[in-house]
Amino acid sequence: MADSSKEDQKEAKTVEISFPFILIRTKKGLSLIDRLARLRSIKKLGWLLLYMLPIAAFVGFYLILRAVIALISSATLRSFAGQFNPLINLGIPGINPYLPIVYGWIALIIAMIVHEGMHGILARSTGLSVKSSGIILLLILPIGAFVDIDEKELKKAKAKDSGRVLAAGPGANIITAGIALLCLILIVSSMIPIASGVGVIKSFQEGITFGDIITSINGSNLTFQSDLDKALELHAGENVTLTIARGDIKLNYTLKMPDGPAIAGVLQDFPAQKAGVLPGDIITELNGTKITSLNKLNETLATFKPGDNVILKVERGEEIKDFSIILASDPQNSSRAFLGVTLRTPSENLGILSVGIVETLERYWSLSSTTPLIHLLLPTLAPNNIPFSDVMYRFYTSSIGDVFYPLANLFFWIWFININLAIFNALPIYPLDGGQAFKVFLQAIGKNRLSEKSMSRITTGVTLAMVSLVIFMIAVPYLTI
Repeated sequence: MADSSKEDQKEAKTVEISFPFILIRTKKGLSLIDRLARLRSIKKLGWLLLYMLPIAAFVGFYLILRAVIALISSATLRSFAGQFNPLINLGIPGINPYLPIVYGWIALIIAMIVHEGMHGILARSTGLSVKSSGIILLLILPIGAFVDIDEKELKKAKAKDSGRVLAAGPGANIITAGIALLCLILIVSSMIPIASGVGVIKSFQEGITFGDIITSINGSNLTFQSDLDKALELHAGENVTLTIARGDIKLNYTLKMPDGPAIAGVLQDFPAQKAGVLPGDIITELNGTKITSLNKLNETLATFKPGDNVILKVERGEEIKDFSIILASDPQNSSRAFLGVTLRTPSENLGILSVGIVETLERYWSLSSTTPLIHLLLPTLAPNNIPFSDVMYRFYTSSIGDVFYPLANLFFWIWFININLAIFNALPIYPLDGGQAFKVFLQAIGKNRLSEKSMSRITTGVTLAMVSLVIFMIAVPYLTI
């Protein structure tokens, strides 16, 4: 009786404080949970969510394993991933530098409410008790929500009932994510470019600014980024006239193209680097052949073999420099000659960083099979690829008005946080939902064959394996392999 009295007193507390965490408990939401649990469709939904749980767990395992393999096998990918703050792996807005505070917290709170709320609804639909619900605060920041399901009843429940209750949270997040993604695609499909052309995202040319749209080159209209580069390639060393749309204003700028393609980077331990070629050098000739573009350079290189000696002529400021170079083998094809340089695009040669407005938009809403994971790209991390990012949104208008920008961002973060929360919680990591469901599964198939101790050992082993894989995925970009 004394233990029961203490438990009742604990349950009666509205606010519990274990610094820096604050738990706020209430029974006000229980009547709504009960009403929803009585809906006829809820039991059918529960079965659907149960079947979705192992699928989500498999997807999560596959993505983690694929990421680990890719990071181990590619030094370039490890180097790229290692540039980012390790806090990118935390799903807390304000701590993760790539999660926006306002959109992030709204999305996270929605995710927690639907996750815990569905746990409670499925529990009541199967006859299990729900004592209370509430939120968990880190000081004043909401970091979690909960429904207090009777743990003793959950352990005693049939596997099919406890399984549905455990699958309810991740399943609800998947449904919420799907709805948010559909809304996002509908908003993006309502967007159209302000003008047909190529957007300027950075410029080193006086008068041309971020947000301008290049609509034509020497009178030839542009639609795609490739149109701009093809047009500029034809005019190495010549003057070109750019027509620019800036709001309702049309402006013309005449600029001089460099005499050849500029070198963006020089690969370590390859011929160009060994000879003294530097980033920023402009290639003008290769063995007497005038080089006006990347295509011309590749065509000329194709006439040589690895081991051939060539003379590379470059402009470096006001100087003309000649380099004697022994060509290497291309790492991608050992039969091809290779200099070991990367080149700027023609628009970068002109001092303009640009982006294709039309293709960025179409790639996002068309669900292209060539970019199946594009909707998982963060607008804060890859802004040039996302039409509603802070960089790109200014190039578009929408039939729903200016509200398309905040709405698209809100729905993106609701989608992103819910799908990640669902997949992570579905993993067989105890005590996450997936880990508990895995143990229930073992109990169901191992009844009278596996002891409780054996099932606990299997659950612990699977949990340790999954946690190790997740930790390795996070750590490998910062390790020397």
